[in-house]
Amino acid sequence: MEKYLIYDRALTPTDHIVLRNHANSIRAFEKKHATNNMSADIANFSSGSGHVARWQADGTAVSLNGMSKTDKGQGLSNDATDLTSLRSFNDPAHQSFEPAVFLCIDTHSAYSAPTVSKFASGVKGMCMNLESGQVGIVLFVSDPFVKQGETVNRIGELVDVPVGPELLGRVIDALGKPIDGKGPIYAKEKRRAQLKAPGILTRCSVNQPVLTGLKSIDTLVPIGRGQREVMIGDRQTGKTDIAGGTILNQKRSNSGSDETKMLYCIYVAIGQKRSTVVQLIKRLEENNAMKYTVVAPSPPTSIGEWFRNNAKHSLVIYDDLSKQASAYRQMSLLLRRPLGREAYPGDIFYLHAREVERAAKMNEKYGGGSITALPIVETQGGDMSAYIPTNAISITDGLIFLEAEMFYNGIRPAVNVALSVSRVGSAAQLKVMKQVAGSLKFLLARYREVASFIRFDSDLDAAMDQTLCKGERLSNKNLFFLTELLKKKQYSPMAVNEIVPLIFAGVNGYIDNAPVYRILRWEAEFMAHLKINGSELMAALDTVGTISKDLEAKLRVVIVISPRAS
Repeated sequence: MEKYLIYDRALTPTDHIVLRNHANSIRAFEKKHATNNMSADIANFSSGSGHVARWQADGTAVSLNGMSKTDKGQGLSNDATDLTSLRSFNDPAHQSFEPAVFLCIDTHSAYSAPTVSKFASGVKGMCMNLESGQVGIVLFVSDPFVKQGETVNRIGELVDVPVGPELLGRVIDALGKPIDGKGPIYAKEKRRAQLKAPGILTRCSVNQPVLTGLKSIDTLVPIGRGQREVMIGDRQTGKTDIAGGTILNQKRSNSGSDETKMLYCIYVAIGQKRSTVVQLIKRLEENNAMKYTVVAPSPPTSIGEWFRNNAKHSLVIYDDLSKQASAYRQMSLLLRRPLGREAYPGDIFYLHAREVERAAKMNEKYGGGSITALPIVETQGGDMSAYIPTNAISITDGLIFLEAEMFYNGIRPAVNVALSVSRVGSAAQLKVMKQVAGSLKFLLARYREVASFIRFDSDLDAAMDQTLCKGERLSNKNLFFLTELLKKKQYSPMAVNEIVPLIFAGVNGYIDNAPVYRILRWEAEFMAHLKINGSELMAALDTVGTISKDLEAKLRVVIVISPRAS
């Protein structure tokens, strides 16, 4: 049985009474249950650094701060500490007893979570529970190394992780140690794992895009640098595929030397299967994307903050927060914390908010860097009203909802445009993309409105009938929430100069007469035609801010002479 008492000041007579009552409670418990007895006098402490003392079975006391062992009934003294008197005695009626451990600390920093503690065996842990009678410590390694009665020291450190460009291309554990077999990481800096989010005065508006390479997201649910966009969906609906495709798409912006355009990625694998993580890393290495990526379980925001504070941009993908919440719930149950909704502890909201809210776009005075957060949350049966999904939605700037029914019907990525939203909106969208996507949003909204009437009345006028025909070609006949043209193969992101001509052709009626099953085949043929006959046009779309009338005319000519979709 281990007991802890914590103080942030010198002990007063009232504290002595508390300690005496605590010792009396131990005696009463041992007498009632006929256990071995142990009792202790009250220790007198003066102000100073933290002090730890342990009573051994033979009645002697051992300091956990490196003090020498003393004889039974005698005090402990050491010039390096302020511990002046400590007495212990053993009831002679009993030959042995379970030792009790008292932690008496008179400095406030002792319980500034997450304080690191070190056991005599060398194992380190993090203080999680700080109560009036005990301290709960979470170990960094497997617990078989720790034995009962082992001494514990507070080493005066907080949990930190290595940061910097040395981590790029590496796979690390939660403490920043490499686990990819590529040798040690010689990081020049370290950063605390848990820090406050930037204040409102240090931020600025989000106005730069994070291009995912997916037509459905870049056109309808745009993400900006410094934004927090949660991705929600059931298991096996393509959430990790979208995350991996987004990382792959940054290869275009990271291939140059302009740091203002580069986007460094931190993929946070939480509770993922080892095979899934290995496959993703292998794909990133095959596409030369690991050179700007870090794979780490936690804490990723501190790694991303180094790039932000050095006027760079980073993207943190949390895959996923649901598994992190489940693990935190198990740990809290072991620490015997009070339960809340769905058996989660009361601070589960704070656990996610303190990480995600550190994503921000800094103003020019603070370097102009950014952290973009893309947390992933798994739902059960598409239920977004569950505890963790609602928490994630409330602390983010928008959501991307992946529908299982769409995924099973072959519509991938299965983004439900009707339920997805970005609070940043077109402010973080390229102007050239905004020009073609604006009419697409209107068309899909009009199509959904007209399609709802077909259930009640089959007599439609010519305008409504034409809207339905165009909607069916832009959208699947049965699942009209996602356009047929917005489908995309796995891990094959597209550039802006490829997406814009496709969407332009779709919203301007160039594929109205095509069967739905021919749309994807026409897309492949059109892209091959565009790269051969429209290379100058594609280069212009990369450089110009908007589509001028002259550029629009050239775009129409390229589309007209392209292979027919019918």
